[in-house]
Amino acid sequence: MEALNEKNWRPFSIEEIFDILPGKRLTKAEMISGDFDGAVGKLKMNNERSK
Repeated sequence: MEALNEKNWRPFSIEEIFDILPGKRLTKAEMISGDFDGAVGKLKMNNERSK
């Protein structure tokens, strides 16, 4: 197997890997418990994973 630094890399857009869909505002009161370990969301300061 080739090392990562031996691969031929090219620029790509995130849409080539993921489906980017509009979100829905979800408050803590609306959240339900389960095995899902967080989500990625738009926050005031940055986009990041939240619990």
